[in-house]
Amino acid sequence: MPVIVVSTPCKKCGSFERYAQKCGLKCRLCTRAAQKRYALANLDKVRVMAREVYRRNRQRSFAQSRAWRLAHPDEAAAIQRRYLDKHPERKHLWQKLSPDVTRGSNAVHRALRSGALVRPGYCNACGIVCKPEAAHSDYQKPLDVRWLCRSCHRRWDLEEPKSMYSRTRRLMDIS
Repeated sequence: MPVIVVSTPCKKCGSFERYAQKCGLKCRLCTRAAQKRYALANLDKVRVMAREVYRRNRQRSFAQSRAWRLAHPDEAAAIQRRYLDKHPERKHLWQKLSPDVTRGSNAVHRALRSGALVRPGYCNACGIVCKPEAAHSDYQKPLDVRWLCRSCHRRWDLEEPKSMYSRTRRLMDIS
């Protein structure tokens, strides 16, 4: 004996699509259309809500993204290449805006590879065991660096901003 499934139509459009709402009044398409209308009518409120959701889930999102990139390095590189092919003006923007910062960073990387500089296993400011970053006080002296963890480096950059670096960051924020 065949089983007959009876369903009620969507109250909005009359289709027999699967319902998106638990109460079963609207189909998925009608629900999505209503969400779009609401978002267009309440742009500021939706932006604030989206910003709050992003703020709450930022660490989890970064961790998931990083895990995916580590698990799929070839696909991640292909995505980055496609983005840079589509936006060639972004490719070397940082290097163009701040050549001295780039030169200093490259000099540190070369010195680390050659063994002229050795990265300690801890932060010079707080002493935490980590992989510290090279913090330049003057980019004209590229190998004169302090080894700071990420949080100490950010704090130090905010307390003692370098004029060229600050100007470059403002230019980056504008574009």
